[in-house]
Amino acid sequence: ANPGTYTVSLTIGNSCGSVTKTEEITVRTSSLTESKDFYFFRVFPNPNRGIFTLEISGKPQKELQVEIYNVLGQKVFSQIEDFNTGRLKKEYNHLNLIPGAYTLKVGHQNDWVNRKLIIE
Repeated sequence: ANPGTYTVSLTIGNSCGSVTKTEEITVRTSSLTESKDFYFFRVFPNPNRGIFTLEISGKPQKELQVEIYNVLGQKVFSQIEDFNTGRLKKEYNHLNLIPGAYTLKVGHQNDWVNRKLIIE
């Protein structure tokens, strides 16, 4: 839960032996109070069945990147949105995603907000 860089290891084993995979990950905070450019951020409904609305307001920017990651950290969706007005309200249709927990990542340059996205 705390921001920082961590070393994560996963060991899988059976009667034939074991294998360990180690990676370094960086955990960042997703609190809007620490976002300098976003004033309002909402995803609804959440949980959903693959169709949800993203509503954001903040400091106008040329582009806003919207990404969705699965639990393995694989990017399953990426799209650039126009954010010149400082407002975005858009419905996304992801009926193709299997039910589960995802991370919705929205931002630009060094200012990102992450939210858990649940698809039932």
